Amino acid sequence: TQGIEIINKDQPIATLTNEREFSLTATVSVGRNVGILSALPTELEKVGDIAVDSDFNPIKRVAFEIFDNGTNETLEVFVKTNGTIEPLVAVTKALEYFCEQISVFVSLRVPSNGKTGDALLDSNIDPILLKPIDDLELTVRSSNCLRAENIKYLGDLVQYSESQLMK
Repeated sequence: TQGIEIINKDQPIATLTNEREFSLTATVSVGRNVGILSALPTELEKVGDIAVDSDFNPIKRVAFEIFDNGTNETLEVFVKTNGTIEPLVAVTKALEYFCEQISVFVSLRVPSNGKTGDALLDSNIDPILLKPIDDLELTVRSSNCLRAENIKYLGDLVQYSESQLMK
């Protein structure tokens, strides 16, 4: 048990019907996401071995509130954990995982000035989506309608459905 801390001491491991000696050898691994038992190597499937999926989440509760300060908005995040991780560390890790997952769709880079704020989109976005609406040869009426909806780039326009544009 050196280096291992039991967090939930009330969690049953086994039920013994008679007074018997009980020993347990456990292999524990650290990770995230769901591990599938069928993906375990077959050498672990010996007689007496019991593979168990884990269901461990140190986060007990998350809530957020957005405050409008007139010129900007403030986001307050409330995180309650089981004590195995600090709330700030949990939020930081969640943001790292989010950036890792969203990087499949776009590249994010942190501003070089070191200040926190919006991540800047890298050049992996199709350049056609960054084309200003003003560069298109539209009628004055079409251009004014798009401007009234605050559509400035082709990327803004493609997010609207045909029915939304017909209004």
